[in-house]
Amino acid sequence: KNMKVNRGETSNVVGGGPIRQGESFQRGSNGAPVYVHTNEVPDHEFHDLGHSWASTVTAALTTAGGCLASAPFERLATIQQTSAVLTNSVYNYPGSYVNPRLSSTTNPVSGLQELVSTEGFSRLYIGCGVNIIQELLQDLTSHLIMETLAEGSHGSEYSFATGRLVGWILTYPLTTLLIRIQCTHSNQQPNIISEIQSIFKQKGILGFWSGFAVNSFAFLVTRALVSNVGRLLSNYTLSPSDNLVLILAATVIAEVVALPLRTIGKCKQVSLSRASYGEIWRAHRLGLFVNGAGAAVCSRLACFLGFIASIAVANTGISFFGGGFRR
Repeated sequence: KNMKVNRGETSNVVGGGPIRQGESFQRGSNGAPVYVHTNEVPDHEFHDLGHSWASTVTAALTTAGGCLASAPFERLATIQQTSAVLTNSVYNYPGSYVNPRLSSTTNPVSGLQELVSTEGFSRLYIGCGVNIIQELLQDLTSHLIMETLAEGSHGSEYSFATGRLVGWILTYPLTTLLIRIQCTHSNQQPNIISEIQSIFKQKGILGFWSGFAVNSFAFLVTRALVSNVGRLLSNYTLSPSDNLVLILAATVIAEVVALPLRTIGKCKQVSLSRASYGEIWRAHRLGLFVNGAGAAVCSRLACFLGFIASIAVANTGISFFGGGFRR
């Protein structure tokens, strides 16, 4: 029978050498293997992201949908996580957000109501554009790295992890810019260009890498937790809905575990690393483990729901215009 070999795999047959990707063999009349080179694309290639305009559109829509859905909770979490340092520190910058009522509440719904009442609904999405750009660039970079590594002998898990890490590192300056914009005071209009100039003037190019060490550790912790859940799922035959629930649960748990690290990282970013670790601890104490926790968890849940909704919208639209999904 005809055989095909996926990328990175070989198969030895009696009387012949290894079969490489793009090759197949058939048994001749005498039973000996006859190799036939083919340019046919294996079926699994159709599943690779980026190989079709449908996948590209879907990736962009899901990224934007997740960012839009989580933006209000993400901004609330950032404000609650950094307000203690901005209130008690001499390192706060002009216009930094300080709202005692907002920083004292642990209820994300009450926090959003306070934000809307003091600033208006539209300001819930401050920095959302920067976040979408950052996520799109990170996804693009990650995909290019994964495609490059996949051409070699590296496994898919290694390629995925490396791609995500490199993409996150290269787009980190946009994360710092986002945190600073999210902390803009209610009586000021955020300006991306002005904020970039302010960061560069105060700390130079290194200012964009404020808090990089602690945020890198937080990133690795969350990726390790989610990755281990994915590895665990591979040992069981579960329905797609069960997989989604378990992955979502792993994401929420990872967010809670990494919360203190993320709080420290955001305080470093908003102060451009001028706030010391000791000062951050004195400002928060046990608040490191609870400030912004509810908003951070709601942000992950909202991002997940936005992601699912965007997939449904993209699937409907692309199916209407022709093509649909193979994945």
